[in-house]
Amino acid sequence: MAPCELESSSLLIPHYTYTNRYVQAKATILQQNALFIEILYKLYDMRYLIIILLLFVAFVSCERTGDFMTPIIPADDSIDIDNDMVYDFIVRYSSIATSDIPSSHQSITGVIKPLNDNKVLDRESVGNLFLKQGDTIRIEHNTNADWNRYAASVIGISGSGDKWNDEWRIASDLTNDFFIGVKLKKDGNIKVGWILLGLDKWYGSIRILDKELTSQSELIIHMD
Repeated sequence: MAPCELESSSLLIPHYTYTNRYVQAKATILQQNALFIEILYKLYDMRYLIIILLLFVAFVSCERTGDFMTPIIPADDSIDIDNDMVYDFIVRYSSIATSDIPSSHQSITGVIKPLNDNKVLDRESVGNLFLKQGDTIRIEHNTNADWNRYAASVIGISGSGDKWNDEWRIASDLTNDFFIGVKLKKDGNIKVGWILLGLDKWYGSIRILDKELTSQSELIIHMD
């Protein structure tokens, strides 16, 4: 009987080993499948995230280029440059378009308009945004420039039909630090100075970044 029992025991050992390896292999496959499914879920979620991002980019691009809509016109504003509770200039936007439908040409312009007896410095055929740091602004006899009461065009955008330019155009050959010379006249007193404008080429907004005035006969543009 002993030999038979030994033979039976020897046959059980490899069977147990095979079963154990089978279980381990199956567990490994299940783990791999679970990992694969988890990756698929992440990719599935990422796909929707990518779609949302693409839609957002398309919306912003459409809003900025104005391919399907008229650019949003910023709100008008008022400027009290000497802080005396009296407005000296206004920021105003106006739009024009040809009468044909759809319009073959249309534009929006943002200007700085003097109020009362105030003026802006203008250079013929150049415009109002020509001043740089180190330039001198005088009450009288400015170099190649004159004081006038007309609105100073500083930024604009144009289009045709439902197509508009990609961005607003700043009315200057300069690339940064857009100064405009100003002259205030109140109660017989005259002051000259400058306003540093923040001009947004995406949305056309006009902001006052800095300013300076003097009652002296001249002022040199200088920022700390």
